[in-house]
Amino acid sequence: MAAIHLSSLAILLGCLVVATIVILIADRYNTEMIRETFANMPALTFCPLQTKPYSDPKTGDTQCCDGAVAGNVCSAKPLCTLGTNSKLPPCTQVLTDYYKLKAKGMCPASAPNYYENTQGTPIGCTASALDASMTRPQQPSQPSCTIYAKQSDNQSNANSCMNQRMLDQTVCFGQGCSKSITIQPSVGLGIVTVDFGDKDGHRHTCYDPTSYVAYLNVAKPDWKASFDASKSIKMCPVAKAVFIDRTMEMKDTQA
Repeated sequence: MAAIHLSSLAILLGCLVVATIVILIADRYNTEMIRETFANMPALTFCPLQTKPYSDPKTGDTQCCDGAVAGNVCSAKPLCTLGTNSKLPPCTQVLTDYYKLKAKGMCPASAPNYYENTQGTPIGCTASALDASMTRPQQPSQPSCTIYAKQSDNQSNANSCMNQRMLDQTVCFGQGCSKSITIQPSVGLGIVTVDFGDKDGHRHTCYDPTSYVAYLNVAKPDWKASFDASKSIKMCPVAKAVFIDRTMEMKDTQA
């Protein structure tokens, strides 16, 4: 019994040693990955996000104050550093994290990289990497979109990131499928149209329901009294059910 107990203890200790080694390797790997990631980022030479520069007397580094600076003293909290001797996070890291957060809510899949100019005004999203200043695309010819200051401009411009996100999120189906967005000048909103083919070679078009219903809400506020979006052949889910999936018959739809 004692021999069995010692054997079990030896196995347990062996497992603990292996686990410790794995954790140390993983930690080292993650640390190296972080270092490599930030080593490849452009090093900012200015304070981002409307922060103010001042010189840290302890390190000699330029730091960025999230508030007013008077007499080389930050009146609020220092946000980041442009140097290498401070314990503050690098401004490149802070700006990158901020951009990633903004991109999640504003950028389409076709242009996933958010950027701003030096005044902090939102500019847009791009498929290109950013230049060294992190304020514009490195390759302006790559797909991009604009984030306008006014919501009405975001709605009424086909190149707005809001409309491009809506276009990207619309799912294509059928054969030879294509999709496009058309701005309706009368209401200042875009409608996403999907063009697709069925198995018999016939072509059809339909509308993304989210964009079409938004259009109806403005153009025809009482549309629900005479129009059922869940049965309309104009709507892409219905068109797909009839022409592609064959789970719905035309007689059960409405125009």
